Amino acid sequence: MIPYLKGAKLWPYMNGMKMKPAKTDVDALATGEEIDSQALSTILINIVPNVQAGLNCNSSKYAWDSLLSRYTQADSIMQNLAEYCLFSKKFIEGGSETLPAHLAELQWLRESCRVLGIVIPDSQFAGIITLSMPSPSWDLILGSLSSTLDPSIVMS
Repeated sequence: MIPYLKGAKLWPYMNGMKMKPAKTDVDALATGEEIDSQALSTILINIVPNVQAGLNCNSSKYAWDSLLSRYTQADSIMQNLAEYCLFSKKFIEGGSETLPAHLAELQWLRESCRVLGIVIPDSQFAGIITLSMPSPSWDLILGSLSSTLDPSIVMS
């Protein structure tokens, strides 16, 4: 179902990447609700009625999350592996991976963690992105700072 939802450009509504517009923007809200209804309908027509009966159908995201919580096997080994993959992903400057592809892979790994019950807040994800980038050489900066700072501060 995921490849279809991505192809139909409905996936951002399912995984929470695209939020509902503000209630003050009536046209955007109507469009958003229409797209959400399309995504929810796609879910419902692809599952059996007895599974449909137990879903929270307030939105496509609620229905999707309800399915995930019911059918995803989130054991500790899978959670550890997902976290390890997210935290160990590195961008290699001059490598075959482009920066946009690297960021997309990090986002996919974050989403994989979420599916397994590991929530990575935006602030932590920003740190993961930063740490995945090549480290600059701080020697020149530290050298220039040490000549302007009090030596007792630099030594501590």
